Amino acid sequence: MKSLELLTIIFFIELAILVIGGLMISLLNIWLRLQQNKQRKIKSRVFEKVFSYLFSSEHRTDFGLVLSKEELKISILIGIIEEINQKIDDGNWKKLRAAFLDKYLRQWAYRHYKSIFWMKRNYAARILMQDPLPEEEKYILKLMNDSVLLVRIHIIIAAQKLATGNCFRKILAEFVKDKGFSSYIYRDAFLTAGQKSFIFLRTELLSNPPEPVKIICLEMLSNWVFEKLEYDLNPDINSDNPELRYSALKCYVVNPDDKLSAVLIKSLSDENWKIRGFCAYKLGELKIKQAIPYLLKSIQDRVWWVRLNSAIGLKLLDQDGLHALKNIDPDIDHYAYEMSQYILAMPSEVV
Repeated sequence: MKSLELLTIIFFIELAILVIGGLMISLLNIWLRLQQNKQRKIKSRVFEKVFSYLFSSEHRTDFGLVLSKEELKISILIGIIEEINQKIDDGNWKKLRAAFLDKYLRQWAYRHYKSIFWMKRNYAARILMQDPLPEEEKYILKLMNDSVLLVRIHIIIAAQKLATGNCFRKILAEFVKDKGFSSYIYRDAFLTAGQKSFIFLRTELLSNPPEPVKIICLEMLSNWVFEKLEYDLNPDINSDNPELRYSALKCYVVNPDDKLSAVLIKSLSDENWKIRGFCAYKLGELKIKQAIPYLLKSIQDRVWWVRLNSAIGLKLLDQDGLHALKNIDPDIDHYAYEMSQYILAMPSEVV
């Protein structure tokens, strides 16, 4: 009997806990919705203030945009700046944004860039990435070591915009260390910086850096040519390191000399399949017709990627290449024949 009474008491206690818990969750959801609505209203009000001020004559004199304490929410202010950035990029907005950052946001970033809370560090990074100043380099370099990828993504943009030697050296050092998916943020930073990063990377390359650094410098320098490279690529093209050979060949193609055809044809027999595939494609893209016999041989390669690029290379060599591609004998190499038919069937705009 006592056991039954005890079980009944436990049942009602558990039921009460469930009811109270449900009520608390419901109240919490209501409170969160109210807060979200309040934040939306504040953001809308601040956005309207900023936008109206931007198109008024006031901002052409002293910065006179005044916000209330309630409106000074970092998440709202930085969100509004980022939203307007997507819509407007003229001189008036840049001037207003700089004044807005100086008055309301920069000092906040300086105070919180070392916060134990990653969200605050991320807000600091998002502030610093807007219009970084030379004196903010120390904050940027510190945040580039952050353990949170999202923080690093934002602060790398600040480093790329600031474009100092220290920032570029830090980007390069992190690029060398990071072999994973996140390495794209360092690649994009160099590509976006354009000529400034070209000059930095060329200077680094000429300083005879370690091979891992050299590989990245060559890889990045293969994306554009602003000035003469003034670097001898031959030792790297003939290196024992396949990654270095590959990067050097990619850089060589955009910085060619009169030996380009011979070097690419020779590299069709490289032990590294990536190099063989790259050279096969480039021989076609660059319309090097004397490569046709060599491409007919490389289309029989044991690696499908090399066969694919050899077939594409032949198709890119106009009528002579197409003729060679159409006349591959299936009895000699069935795989080469299948690849030729696959590429021939593809529309010209695709290949």
